Amino acid sequence: MKTNTNNSPIILNRITRFFATTVIAIFMMSAAVFSQQAPVLQSPADLATNQSTTIELKWSATAGDSVYHLQIDTSSIFATTVYNDSVLTGIVHKITGLKNATKYYWRVSVKDSAKNGGAKSAYSTVRSFTTWNVTPTTPLLPVTLGITGRF
Repeated sequence: MKTNTNNSPIILNRITRFFATTVIAIFMMSAAVFSQQAPVLQSPADLATNQSTTIELKWSATAGDSVYHLQIDTSSIFATTVYNDSVLTGIVHKITGLKNATKYYWRVSVKDSAKNGGAKSAYSTVRSFTTWNVTPTTPLLPVTLGITGRF
């Protein structure tokens, strides 16, 4: 009685599983290394009140060649964005034309350039600010008239 001692298929199967597991582990570690951290919002402070209807929003920079995505909305769930720009390259952005006496929510995410893997972060923590009730006007200054008619 002769037994088949050819274990080649079993060995090949084990080698294939080992390499497949190794490749998956490498991809998972690469994704963790190249993933972007969400930017940290800097100003205005969270829950700031009496803000101008023209405002500068500022967030922290991330390493590398990055493009930022800024969203502003009157809803904390960003159902209908008031402002949505996904190609910002700076960390400060001026917004104009906001409504008086309105609460706005804002958040930022970042996408690294394609040369660095193109990883995209989650959105930052949401912050809010409220614009002032009425646009201030320049007060009238009293005018002092000199004595006239005398030369």
